[in-house]
Amino acid sequence: MHSEANGTWDSDSADALKRFQADQNLTPDGKINSLSLIALGLGPKRLTAQSHAPADPSKADPAKTEAPKADPSKTEPKTEPSKIDPAKPDSSKQDPSKTNLQ
Repeated sequence: MHSEANGTWDSDSADALKRFQADQNLTPDGKINSLSLIALGLGPKRLTAQSHAPADPSKADPAKTEAPKADPSKTEPKTEPSKIDPAKPDSSKQDPSKTNLQ
């Protein structure tokens, strides 16, 4: 900086901004724009899920809440691959041509 900060936007201020913009790979035009503000850390803040979570869960937006987890006691048991005997036909997969439709 060539002079002391005095709270006035003048040619020294614009020159300092141009140097900053060039250092940040921005167009060094000396004008305060959105990219310059973001590079200075003064741009819009991104909100996180934690910073926006309502204190009262009953007021939560149902569209943004997580789906409830499935109850493992109510799901079908999974057959382990090692217990399947490929020599035995699977009775759950019936041949539709052999079904008796009356």
